[in-house]
Amino acid sequence: MRFAFVTTSFSRRKSDGACRENGTAATGQPCTIGREGDIVEDRELSQAIVTYIGKGRSAFPLRDEDAVAASSAGADPSALLAKVRAIVSECMSLEVDWSAHSLVEGGREAERFMAARHPDLGRDALDALSWTFMYDWR
Repeated sequence: MRFAFVTTSFSRRKSDGACRENGTAATGQPCTIGREGDIVEDRELSQAIVTYIGKGRSAFPLRDEDAVAASSAGADPSALLAKVRAIVSECMSLEVDWSAHSLVEGGREAERFMAARHPDLGRDALDALSWTFMYDWR
């Protein structure tokens, strides 16, 4: 399967319904609707993904549940961790046609797919997901 996605801006993306009018994202986390219905990142979820994966503090991807629980400020730690696990699992289950993609290209495709599926994720979370995807497929 080849992915074909249009590159989007990672700081603001047009709403596809992921950020509801009541101020919660599809993930249940708070988010902000910017001008003209743009989605603004769910900072707590994005940071939890980076923390769980360990990007920036480990030479290889982790699955650090304790760090997510310790860093969850406002959300229920177990609910936040469940969302993080689900997003990471979704990313890792993507199928890439390795005969048509290099490892880096596959990582970029996974990043684009996750950005389209989860428009409220920040650039750092998408980078961490791509890094994990490429590490696990190396």
